[in-house]
Amino acid sequence: LRPDNAKEFCENADVQLLCKQLGIDNITTDAYAHEKAAIAERANRTQQEGARSMLAVSGLSGLFWGFAHVYKTALMNMTWREELDHSPHEEFYGRKPFASWVRVFGCVCYVYVDQEKRTKHDPKAIKCVFLGFARKKESWIFWDPKARRLITSPHPRSIDFDEKLTKSTPEWLDYVNNSAELGCTD
Repeated sequence: LRPDNAKEFCENADVQLLCKQLGIDNITTDAYAHEKAAIAERANRTQQEGARSMLAVSGLSGLFWGFAHVYKTALMNMTWREELDHSPHEEFYGRKPFASWVRVFGCVCYVYVDQEKRTKHDPKAIKCVFLGFARKKESWIFWDPKARRLITSPHPRSIDFDEKLTKSTPEWLDYVNNSAELGCTD
């Protein structure tokens, strides 16, 4: 482990104890000497550029950057690595990742509303934006711009994705981005 004198690694007793238990050398580098941590810096750059590209292609505002980063990380963990001869997901979980769960970030989708949560005259699905995987759950997370809230859905069969509509109409993107600025961005 080669942090650049970052307090979360150097002054954190839990991190120090974990490193000691696992036999990890915690060697600090000089602050602002990025070239000494070239591998980590390259990984950070790849992550940042990927998330920025996903936001640009989807047309979503920077308010959704956290979701883009989480989704990019999930995609990177599903990708085969030469040094492992498999994906990090496989290394950690012992099984191949579900590629069928991968969708286009920021695409338009229609999320089914359970019968218990709607009246007989309410629509059976609501138009949302796909934001990635929900943490700690095997489900997807969506932004409902009309209600200005996040929705998670564990049922892949209850969602219709329109992955061709990433940059949909400008009116739709204005609606999505303006609702995010006015409401919940968590």
